[in-house]
Amino acid sequence: MSDETHEIIDADAMEITSPPATQRSITSRDDDPIAASAMAMLQANPTPETAEKILDFLERLRAGKARESFARAMIAMKADMPPITKDGVNTHTEQRYSSLDGIMRTIRPTLTKYGFDATWKTRPAQGKDIIVICKILHVDGHSEECESPPAPPDTGKGRSAVQAVGSSMSYLSRYTLLLALGITPTNMPDADDNHEPAPPPPDSINTTKTNELLTALRKRRITKEESEEWSGMKQEEWTIKDLHDIWQWAKGGGK
Repeated sequence: MSDETHEIIDADAMEITSPPATQRSITSRDDDPIAASAMAMLQANPTPETAEKILDFLERLRAGKARESFARAMIAMKADMPPITKDGVNTHTEQRYSSLDGIMRTIRPTLTKYGFDATWKTRPAQGKDIIVICKILHVDGHSEECESPPAPPDTGKGRSAVQAVGSSMSYLSRYTLLLALGITPTNMPDADDNHEPAPPPPDSINTTKTNELLTALRKRRITKEESEEWSGMKQEEWTIKDLHDIWQWAKGGGK
């Protein structure tokens, strides 16, 4: 999970009740003959029961059109979505990830272009677990939600209780967003390469990894010469597998 925390706006859920038929109003489009016919029936002063049925029909019609508009815009937006790079590095696992800030900076113009927006809220879970809900809204009125599974606070070395909660919220927020939009980050700047780079073969020699190991060994007060003596070879000959074995030896105290 990310070391960074982000502010999540927790919007209170609002219960919306339908007013009486005499107080409800539905506007129709000029290009919708079905809605126009229903509006004409309303203007003919029908009975309250008939007016209620007409308004219910119009509301269902409007909701259906909003869902259709949402789906069409989502398909078009995903085809136009720029690649999302992994701009952050987790200091605990040294794995790259896409930060919430980075994702939003990348996709915000495209979201706006197609009439979308994203919001988040939380809801209580069992114990100290956290649940984050991402809501994708469209300008024509339809919205869809993606809810995360319960997750505990991301406790780690040097983190306060509040920071642990914030880290989990950040993690869940960006992954519910990616799931809701159906997009995945890429580790490469090339938009056509959406795959993680393959790990180096265990029998290969990697100078960068060797230097990283030597730095870690010095912190444990183990010299290069001691490591070479234990491994029976010079550092220039160490393979990826050798680096792993030497590190396991070093973690055991260099004995």
